Amino acid sequence: MALLKANETFWVKSLNRHIYAGQVIRDDDPFVKGREHLFVSADDGLGPVESATAAPGEKRAVKKAAAKPKAD
Repeated sequence: MALLKANETFWVKSLNRHIYAGQVIRDDDPFVKGREHLFVSADDGLGPVESATAAPGEKRAVKKAAAKPKAD
């Protein structure tokens, strides 16, 4: 799966959906088929993307909250 970025804002009546300039979508989205000229590759400029959840077996570092000072 590759990511594509829209060059301009446009609407596709048959899909009843807007795509806005700069919006990033997957290359298998129905919007792309036949409209490839309206998109550029977005993979180059995005850099690595961290997933929101850990994969099975993956361990994540946990930050501990700072202890609150006790009141006298």
